[in-house]
Amino acid sequence: MSGVLPEEASVRNPVDMIASAGAKSYQQALDYVLRDPNVDAVIASFVPPLGIHTEDIAEALVRTNAAHPDKTFFAVLMGQEGLPAGLATLHEADIPTFLFPESAARALGVMWRQKERQGRPRGKLVECTGEDDAVRTAIERTRAAGAVKLSEADALRVLEAYRIPVTPWRLVDENDAPSAAAELGFPLAIKIVSPEIVHKTDYGAARLDIENTEELEAAIPQMLEEVCRHFEGESPKIDGLLLQRMAPKGQEIIIGLNRMAGVGPMVLFGLGGIYVEALADVALRLCPITDVDADQMIHDVKMIKLLEGLRGAPPRDLQALADALLHVSQLAMRHPQIAEMDINPLISLEDGAVAVDARIQLTEE
Repeated sequence: MSGVLPEEASVRNPVDMIASAGAKSYQQALDYVLRDPNVDAVIASFVPPLGIHTEDIAEALVRTNAAHPDKTFFAVLMGQEGLPAGLATLHEADIPTFLFPESAARALGVMWRQKERQGRPRGKLVECTGEDDAVRTAIERTRAAGAVKLSEADALRVLEAYRIPVTPWRLVDENDAPSAAAELGFPLAIKIVSPEIVHKTDYGAARLDIENTEELEAAIPQMLEEVCRHFEGESPKIDGLLLQRMAPKGQEIIIGLNRMAGVGPMVLFGLGGIYVEALADVALRLCPITDVDADQMIHDVKMIKLLEGLRGAPPRDLQALADALLHVSQLAMRHPQIAEMDINPLISLEDGAVAVDARIQLTEE
């Protein structure tokens, strides 16, 4: 760019033309950059210095863009002086224009990711053999009770109906708990199932790592007493006790489903636990998803290295996670009455994956 810009200007990426750059300098420098075959897109940012008019710069950007129709061209106009006229000039020429460089960079990033997706193999829809009658029964039972949220037991039944492995469980009353525990095997988790208790830890309605029958028999009355205390001495409606074998150690995953009005069902994948709460490290796709979509969702999360094996940790079974995503997508397509679903956590193992808990919400109608 010798002769186009002053010596103190920077011609690296990004090109800094310094404050004295006028319309002619913008046009010449942009023309030089856009003729480079290694450049696919340009963001031209203008902060108005004294003596340089925003509309003049906008007109120069329009001329430059017209001369390079094969390149992606964004503009950023900052400041206030002459801004409305400059924006109008660029909008009339159909040039995407932003008020801040960060907004333009994010938009360009979205375009790049979309271009990447379009270049990927289309993949194929994988039909899973779900037991739809079992899902319909769980939905009808919930509707008949005047509820829109499935019980913990029915949510687990839906997962099992769609071939998503679940840690072994039983729904029992207090008297049957010891024999059910013996069948499941220790250590166990125990939860009080009640439509009036949403967050069980807030009410003392859950215990983990129950090691034997004696601990189980001691924990049940303690839990019931603590729950009644939270309800000021009045016992809430209790549907039973959910006994569940403690899940093996692994990486916690969340798989979700949300049916968005005007859009459709979307499936979510991310690392569970503190990662989804603190980092919101998730990937989303519109259903139905293909096998390629499922694999890409897993690799789109920033913490993928935790799943691939980090610092000597064993890699997780990514195919089992992809299968779970595909099954949730099929569930969403076949059962439109399901409005929301969270499988959290799904424990990702070296061989397979296993769900511990699920929440399923139905549509209002």
